Amino acid sequence: MEYLVLPLLPQLEAMHHGFMATDEDNFSEKFDEHRKMTEPAIRPKIVEMSAEVLDTNPYSRLMALKRMGIVDNYERIREKTVVVVGIGGVGSVVAEMLTRCGIGKIIMFDYDRVELANMNRLFYQPHQSGLSKVEAARDTLMHINPDVEFEVHNMNITTVANFDIFCQRIREGGLTKKSVDILLCCVDNFEARIAVNTACNEISQIWIESGVSENAVSGHIQFMEPGKSACFVCLPPLIVASNIDEKTLKKDGVCAASLPTTMAVIAGLLVQNALKFLLNFGQVTNFLGYNALVDFFPQETIRPNPLCEDKNCRRLQKIYLEEQEKLKTLKSDVKIIEEKSNIVHEMNEFGIELVSESTFDQAPSMFVASSSGIKLAYEPGPLDNNNEKDDENNPKTTAKELGDLMAQLKTIPPNENQRMFYAIISGGNPWEIQKHDSKEFNKKVEEIYKQNLTDTQETTEEEISSTVVTTVAKRGKHYDTSWRWGLVSGCAFFLAAIVIVLGWEHCGDEDQAD
Repeated sequence: MEYLVLPLLPQLEAMHHGFMATDEDNFSEKFDEHRKMTEPAIRPKIVEMSAEVLDTNPYSRLMALKRMGIVDNYERIREKTVVVVGIGGVGSVVAEMLTRCGIGKIIMFDYDRVELANMNRLFYQPHQSGLSKVEAARDTLMHINPDVEFEVHNMNITTVANFDIFCQRIREGGLTKKSVDILLCCVDNFEARIAVNTACNEISQIWIESGVSENAVSGHIQFMEPGKSACFVCLPPLIVASNIDEKTLKKDGVCAASLPTTMAVIAGLLVQNALKFLLNFGQVTNFLGYNALVDFFPQETIRPNPLCEDKNCRRLQKIYLEEQEKLKTLKSDVKIIEEKSNIVHEMNEFGIELVSESTFDQAPSMFVASSSGIKLAYEPGPLDNNNEKDDENNPKTTAKELGDLMAQLKTIPPNENQRMFYAIISGGNPWEIQKHDSKEFNKKVEEIYKQNLTDTQETTEEEISSTVVTTVAKRGKHYDTSWRWGLVSGCAFFLAAIVIVLGWEHCGDEDQAD
């Protein structure tokens, strides 16, 4: 310890000469004055957080999260209380980050002292060697942000007496004398982790556990909500499950490795998830690991173990499941009530209803209109089903439609097909009908139409169609047969002419030979 005391001898001698002239009553006053003169000045406290961008405003960058829509109300962080257990390589960085974020209150627990061997990973300074970690951390953090309230406990929480104090501060350590908002566990041994787990399960306190491996290249954080997620004992490490005293595993002259980079990464992940939980933004990860060798960040969701050894954990699991069942029943009841309920307007005498603007009237047609760039040969118009049903059962309507059709046909000059059709119906010869002019043909057609109209006024459309088809079939048979006989007669006449010509030529050849 000589290398620590020798640099302080001049200051100790000056203090000794200064205090020699004072009595014991004002010794403490002189000591406080000397400490104030040697310590750096602390800035005045800021009553309210401001988003005003000024060089003198330490909260302008933090309040920008609200302006950018990440956090709804960042000022709420001043109402939060966080417990940090273990002010070592991870815990000291966690406390510093929370202080810079402007947390309302930090309660720190640790029983270790600052050593020069800690300088590779902690924010402590060499002149703080020998001080308790919680006191050295408080003195440093007060100069960083005096707006934060600090409460320190230099004790080992694994002892019976200190464990009760630890639980009492979790229940009543908040700014409003209520329970704290969250607990962050940054210890380096399993005994302390089990103590924290037992206290949080007993009080039903939400907490986040963290740890760094002995080779300093990996770590993890685990969010624990008693009853809903797994506690530390639900899935314990092998050493805890085997009931091995970890103190027996340590050897003299052998220490665990530590890197400030790995410590800072785990501390950053821990505080980030704590802020997301406190300020209600983003998604809190249940279990997040870190492997520095390959930059791998695995995520897992660890469910509680129904056979957990901690009785409080099993009790809280049962309570949580009962609450979930009640919530499901309540949701189903609300859904049934909403389906059965109908909105009744007392002043709505005429039964007027509101229709959504997004709806549109359905077209009566069963066909969908084509796009403007497509042209079809036939596009059916809208169908009127009611009119069709009426017309099918009304013979007068059928006769009227036939009359309109015949009136249109009269204005059209007859073609060959029309001549043959009406000739077949009237029983005449189509070749004779063709010889007549249009007037005589139209007159004949009108007579046939009047005759058919008189006969079909008392019949349905189906009977008219069957009558016409039968008539055409009977008279068309004669028409088809006459055409066949004409064709046969023509062929016979042509063959006879060929025979006569050939015979005449043969006779001429014989006369010349004679």
